[in-house]
Amino acid sequence: MGDYSTAIETYQRALDIQEKYLPPKHSDSATSYSNFGSIYSVMGDKSKVLEYYQKAFEIQECSLPTKHPDLVTAYNDLGTIYNSMENKQKALSSYEKSFEIKLACLPANHPSFVTTYNNIDSVHQSMHDYKTALSLYEKAYEICKNNSQLIQSDETSTTYNEIGSTYHSMKDYSTALSFFEKSTRNTS
Repeated sequence: MGDYSTAIETYQRALDIQEKYLPPKHSDSATSYSNFGSIYSVMGDKSKVLEYYQKAFEIQECSLPTKHPDLVTAYNDLGTIYNSMENKQKALSSYEKSFEIKLACLPANHPSFVTTYNNIDSVHQSMHDYKTALSLYEKAYEICKNNSQLIQSDETSTTYNEIGSTYHSMKDYSTALSFFEKSTRNTS
């Protein structure tokens, strides 16, 4: 286990320096807040994670253009913590905003969309909206299938596994098993 208190103290010193010498709402401060959130995430303190990710997001939202790639990460971070705190609507909203920004900046078949689709899908699946989850997982699968760099990747294995999990939740066990087997073959 890492020395989290030292990491927090170091980030706090960095933030103190940034606040002293940089203009308010500088993007470097957002990075520091995000780093705090990451440390608290490893420590399992979800309320602190949310607090610091929100602070980072507020700064980025004020200091960056509306379609800036750093906002993709900020929305994704918020979506992840909301999802872990069982706030599915806020998680879905955050993941969808991340998706919208990516779509404005990247081609729709860009490999990074696999993770984005899988994040959105996992929320739909947890809300028992299996039809929507499957349609989005299929989009992630198509990106994996058509990208030679992704064919044997963790993203593809995760996608197979999530599709299998969705079919399992729908009690379609033979289809679920087929995707679970693809997932394990892909990682072998």
